[in-house]
Amino acid sequence: MSQPSTLLQDQGVLVTRPRHQAQNFTHMLQALGANVIGFPCIEICPIIQSDALNIVANKLDEYDIVIFISANAAENGVKFAKNSTKSFNSCKIAAIGKSTKDALLRLGLVVDFSPKQNFNSEALLDLDAFSAEQINQQQILIIKGE
Repeated sequence: MSQPSTLLQDQGVLVTRPRHQAQNFTHMLQALGANVIGFPCIEICPIIQSDALNIVANKLDEYDIVIFISANAAENGVKFAKNSTKSFNSCKIAAIGKSTKDALLRLGLVVDFSPKQNFNSEALLDLDAFSAEQINQQQILIIKGE
């Protein structure tokens, strides 16, 4: 049986990730011997329903592309849209990074565009699908956190 790693033995590590996203990272650090202190510095809250958001949600079928900026945006945006009369079925879906893409796939959406590396907005916009010629006259919705 292999011994646990001691790479971070007796090192204190403060984990500031949101509570619901810290568990895996905390376990990885503990497996390396770290003394982990959880101290979430941000809380991810669901979208607060408003007239403006309801208008957008009820026009989802009018967008050509929907870009999700984060896994949290994906989870909360899809949950919000499920309360709408429209869906993402007629849109192409774009994810900024791997975690966002994975979240969208878990939520049952097909991801049409996502960078293969450099998971950021610049890498997404470098894709051929986002060239000026391709997006000319297209309606694009960006779903992000606040």
